[in-house]
Amino acid sequence: MKAFYSPLQELAGIEQLQRDFSQPGNTVMVSGCIDTQKLHLVHAAAQNYRFRVIITSDEAKAREMQQDSRFFDRSSVYYPAKDFIFYSADVHGSQLVGERLRCI
Repeated sequence: MKAFYSPLQELAGIEQLQRDFSQPGNTVMVSGCIDTQKLHLVHAAAQNYRFRVIITSDEAKAREMQQDSRFFDRSSVYYPAKDFIFYSADVHGSQLVGERLRCI
């Protein structure tokens, strides 16, 4: 993985991201690049952190980014959103609950 991270480590922006990550309670937003580049950037800048949380605008993009993220981190998991159809219903699918519990 060093070959993937080395070019990014030389950028001044990565140093700023790493400083931002080290501030307790700080949130960092990355924009201006495609999602795969965002994953590369996050994994390079936060490679010393055990956990990274990436929030996306929709579920399809989240699933796609999780699959791409597995290239950098095989333990990457996806936390599924609640289904709006069953959100107010009494009956919940055990598959969705199981996926969410596995992630936690």
